[in-house]
Amino acid sequence: DDFADVKLYLEQNSRQYRGKSSYFILQIGRKLQQTPPEMSAQSSILNNILWSLKFRYYAWQQHQSVDGSPSLTLYLNFYDPAQTKELKHSTALERGRIGSVNLFAAKKQSKQNNVVLVHELLHGFGATDKYDLSTGEPIFPIGYAQADKQPLYPQTEAEIMGGSVPLSQHKSKMPDDLGQTVISVLTAQEIGWRLISIKLSSFNLCGFISRDMSHLSGFSMKILVRNIDRTVTEAEVLELFKAYGQVETCVVVKDEATGKSKG
Repeated sequence: DDFADVKLYLEQNSRQYRGKSSYFILQIGRKLQQTPPEMSAQSSILNNILWSLKFRYYAWQQHQSVDGSPSLTLYLNFYDPAQTKELKHSTALERGRIGSVNLFAAKKQSKQNNVVLVHELLHGFGATDKYDLSTGEPIFPIGYAQADKQPLYPQTEAEIMGGSVPLSQHKSKMPDDLGQTVISVLTAQEIGWRLISIKLSSFNLCGFISRDMSHLSGFSMKILVRNIDRTVTEAEVLELFKAYGQVETCVVVKDEATGKSKG
């Protein structure tokens, strides 16, 4: 199975966030003679809209009854690495659930191909890019897998939508494989996954913070949150809570021996 690693990666991460594994079916389709339309080199709102319409029309043209009704269709475009040294950006549309993914036709590139494929697959389900489109560098903190790491550089993992492993503020590298990537809490939220369990004492945290808290204006308190995922960073917790008021400090308790979150 060419995409067994992709299937396993998605199932493991869905189990981490949802408490149970979703079952993913990845089916290899027919070989197509016509390639998807390429995006214009001159990026603009009008050009992007035109490309989107062309891509949707292409997908409609290519579909046959034997293809069934998949939740998402990715068109995989393979290029000979001996002739193509650098691939153009892959793209995916959440509205339409289609994507065009550019990959290298080489066995040694298969693991990195899987990283690109999952990145675009998650795009199709609503995940957003977490890297600077002008530089290609991951955006801190949302594009970092280890945003609270000290020292911050070099990182050893990549946030899947950040695209690369930050080695310094202005330098990064592509992950070697999916094992070197992380699906962050923010990305999990964007695609409809949630944390397994977050509770405040005996109250459900989400229910607690969604209530009218106007009567607490000017009141300061400490909140202890248990059973959060061990990959959650302080930056992500801050992002969640700042919508409900000013947060003075946030500390994710870590194991002294391993340096990892205790949850």
